[in-house]
Amino acid sequence: MMLNPNEAGAFWHFMDFVDGNTEGDYRLKLEDGRMLDCRYFTTCQSENCLDLDDPDYEEYWIVCFKDKNSDYVHEVNYHCVPLEVWYNGEKVDLTRSYGNFDDVTGKNPPSES
Repeated sequence: MMLNPNEAGAFWHFMDFVDGNTEGDYRLKLEDGRMLDCRYFTTCQSENCLDLDDPDYEEYWIVCFKDKNSDYVHEVNYHCVPLEVWYNGEKVDLTRSYGNFDDVTGKNPPSES
């Protein structure tokens, strides 16, 4: 899978952080203002279900988190990056790289789990 250039910026930094921090507790502030207390579940690749020859076809990464209080699994992708992220009570800076993998050139991409 080619890495989607639309994933650059906050989402890529988010994935970079999560790739190195899969064991602790997360708190995500979602776009609608809800807070989700959760734990990392998995990372996978997805696509938008259009035909491969459709000019709007795209593939992208999804990072899934399981709500700590229910069976709900929340998917995060570049379309819906959390506004704020905390990990084990510390706020995560989504404006910087964390060095777990390189940028969207595809060199050393995240591993699926």
